[in-house]
Amino acid sequence: MMTLIIIAAVVMCIVAWMNIPWALALVIIGSPTYLLKSTIAGIPVTLLEAMIVGTVVGWTVKKIVAASKDRSILRDIMTRVSTALPRSLWVPLVVVVAGWCIATLYSVDVRASLGALKAWCIEPTLIGFILLVELRDERIKMLMFRAMLAALMWVSLAGIAQMLFFRGTLQDGRLSSVFAPVANYFAMFAAPLIIISIGMVLINKERVFASCAAGAGIIALIPSFSYGGFLAVGAGAIVLFVTLLPRAYRKRALGILIATAVIGFVAFIPSRLFHEKLNFSTRSSSLVRTEIWRTALEIGIQHPVVGIGPNTFEKEYRIIAPTLYHPPLEWLVAKPHNLYLNAWVETGALGIIGLVWFSSVFLVRLFRSHGPDDRMAWIVGAATIAVLAHGLVDSPLFKNDLSLVAAVIVAIGLVSAASSRERQ
Repeated sequence: MMTLIIIAAVVMCIVAWMNIPWALALVIIGSPTYLLKSTIAGIPVTLLEAMIVGTVVGWTVKKIVAASKDRSILRDIMTRVSTALPRSLWVPLVVVVAGWCIATLYSVDVRASLGALKAWCIEPTLIGFILLVELRDERIKMLMFRAMLAALMWVSLAGIAQMLFFRGTLQDGRLSSVFAPVANYFAMFAAPLIIISIGMVLINKERVFASCAAGAGIIALIPSFSYGGFLAVGAGAIVLFVTLLPRAYRKRALGILIATAVIGFVAFIPSRLFHEKLNFSTRSSSLVRTEIWRTALEIGIQHPVVGIGPNTFEKEYRIIAPTLYHPPLEWLVAKPHNLYLNAWVETGALGIIGLVWFSSVFLVRLFRSHGPDDRMAWIVGAATIAVLAHGLVDSPLFKNDLSLVAAVIVAIGLVSAASSRERQ
């Protein structure tokens, strides 16, 4: 595996030097490859990280060589970044990064937090920075969208194949695709990409490919039995219908969505998993999640300012949970199953304040876009709302692939919003 990781880094470096848009597209398509990992010089490294590092190094070296011949290139880079990322967003972004860094410095497990800082914060931010510079025209932007559709497609098809041919890998009968055995990981990855696929269909861009990707994603999402995923897709779809559809079709589309939700609700009523959601008296997923939320809240109260450090929740949970429950229903819990609790507990007050601040300003900027690129911005806004809605019941950012996809979505949204403003 170590050899494969090194080869991937070298290959991606060469691809980035020759054609950076294709390198970025390959990184997006390969985002779930964080599951393939090894160690180099005692440092844990994933295949996805090798792809990101190779891309960043190849792009950086090429820009340095070009800038040595033409200094206007550096000015062009700064202009593009400052145009897409105004001060109203720079400040909350700095607050978020400061929260991550301070929480890592005071972490209860510095090594684990450094790994998370590297993979969940720094690397996605670097890819986002490159995208702000390189998303120069519609062609490159569409390539990034196609890459996200391709990622959704292959992961969803892998999940469908799992249901048909590899049922022994299912946990509680739930589809989890390449993320086996955790079904929620698939749902968190797929939900915003399903919204992007639906949005592309509505604006008649890559319609055939987007329809296939959306269909595969929805077909795979249903047997994942992720109610958080259903919530995310529902919230994002409502935003898409309100912003993208002509007024004459909105009521009909929303009616179809509501009818589908009601039919799905009725269809799930006989299932054991559905009854577990309403059961708070004996062991059930709802009761377990309630215990996790209460424990996370207690951890946050004990570490309200700097948090416990990224990727350390499980360690602290094992200490605090037994003091609240005798015994707790779950002893090993990796995440608080709530994005906002996760941000506060692991990245402190600055982390959660920066996240809410950045998300709010970002969404306002997207939905105030009125120009040739406004529909792209609104699709990104709908995907962002899907992630934030999913965050009520899970942690759809604190993971390698999820943070990378979020960075790509944010970068595309910023560039689209900036383009709309410039052309008004």
